[in-house]
Amino acid sequence: MSFVSGSCDKYSANSSGTGKPNSLSSGVSITSTVVFASTFDFFTLSLLNVMYISLPPFTGRKAHGNENPLTVAITRRNFPVVNFGSCRAVIVSCKLKYCSPTSVTNALQISFVIIVDADKVVKSVTLHTIPNSSKNMNFVLSLPMKLSLNLLIIFIIVSSSSIWADTLVISSSAYLDIYYQYDFRKPTTEKRLPFLYNHTRHHQLALNHALVQTTIAYGKWSTRLGAQAGSYVNDNYVQEPRWLQFINEAALAFQFDSVGKHKIEAGIFPSHIGYESALSYTNTCLSRSLMAENSPYFESGIKYVFRPSSSWTMNALLLTGWQRIQFAPGNSLPAIGTQLTYTGKNNYTYNWSTFAGTESPDTARQMRYFTNCYISSPSDKKWSYTIALDMGLQQKTVASNDYDSWFTSNAVVRYAFAKSWSVALRGEYYSDASGIIIGESSNVCGASANIDYHPHDQLYIRAEYRYLNGSAIKSIDTSNVLCSAVMKFGE
Repeated sequence: MSFVSGSCDKYSANSSGTGKPNSLSSGVSITSTVVFASTFDFFTLSLLNVMYISLPPFTGRKAHGNENPLTVAITRRNFPVVNFGSCRAVIVSCKLKYCSPTSVTNALQISFVIIVDADKVVKSVTLHTIPNSSKNMNFVLSLPMKLSLNLLIIFIIVSSSSIWADTLVISSSAYLDIYYQYDFRKPTTEKRLPFLYNHTRHHQLALNHALVQTTIAYGKWSTRLGAQAGSYVNDNYVQEPRWLQFINEAALAFQFDSVGKHKIEAGIFPSHIGYESALSYTNTCLSRSLMAENSPYFESGIKYVFRPSSSWTMNALLLTGWQRIQFAPGNSLPAIGTQLTYTGKNNYTYNWSTFAGTESPDTARQMRYFTNCYISSPSDKKWSYTIALDMGLQQKTVASNDYDSWFTSNAVVRYAFAKSWSVALRGEYYSDASGIIIGESSNVCGASANIDYHPHDQLYIRAEYRYLNGSAIKSIDTSNVLCSAVMKFGE
């Protein structure tokens, strides 16, 4: 493996499309810097390119009545295009060198064109082949009345020996969940309650979860990568090494057919259990239910997905354990998971998930068996609801036929009373007499009331009042107010 770093000179798009440095009266310029390059035997190129595009304010005529800030007409097809948020941009010129498995070094000259289009929102990155890259691309610029844009784009191009025969699609997204919470018990500990793992800080403005994700797809292969931070990470990943805690997702998938009927996936991925996820804006209520907080949010292993029709999805999983990236200390037995989901013509979803495994070392193995069921109505209606049940069993002692058990249930109803406004109510119950999950005997019931404001596709403002009563490690009689702002970028 070899590593190269360097930079390209500043380029400006000219009418011939040669990519040579020049000066336009409009001041359109590009600085493209290669900060990392690597040559492999089979994955022949990995190029991380940081591009800074600067379009200073200028005045020009509208071209052909087009209102777009900047449009480009291309006379040659099959050129690489980067789409980012509401703007699209590409490098003007780049030479890629790669080494084939036969160790023959080849060079590929690719010409690129700037494209900025603020009226269209495209959220993916595509790369196409250039059949005859030695020829220049000709294009015509149409300049706007006024335009000012400074944009920093970081993107990745990964290619193999046959990548130029297909399409590489890269999509990126970011997520930020900031909250303030006040618990009327006025707790003095860092975590408000020991059995909750989201929005756990009292009387402070805090970051619950920050996440940056990238999906790369090429042909039948795809990979998802996610890096994260926040109190959610600190509370949920405490049993993992520090360097693994920042990984939200790292999975490689292969689709056996063009329609996605059969797929296999390996790595770190979201849990197959439950209807709530780690991303708060996807959930009906702002806080997570006791059911979600005390079952896995993430898993690590291998997953086989079978979709016999558009209504049915069946998953079979081989896992490292119960919400674990690595095996539990002393344990070498993989866990098994299943999931069966049916979505009918009326868009009601019925789900059944199971888990069988152990969190004990091999020398003191106690098996754990768990099942989760839920039914949910379509979320795009004015009224929607979800009803869910969990039940788990765990051997009392090694090789015992006697089992401890825990049980939890909840029901959520949501009413969208305006285009951007909705309210939701949740009732829940959690019982774990033997303390299998929480560590102490627990019996808790609760209720929540939510109001949500969704003014934009990328912004969610939410507030919730929650009341919990019962016993879990100690007697509980608490209520709190939770406010959150979630910002989402990309897909």
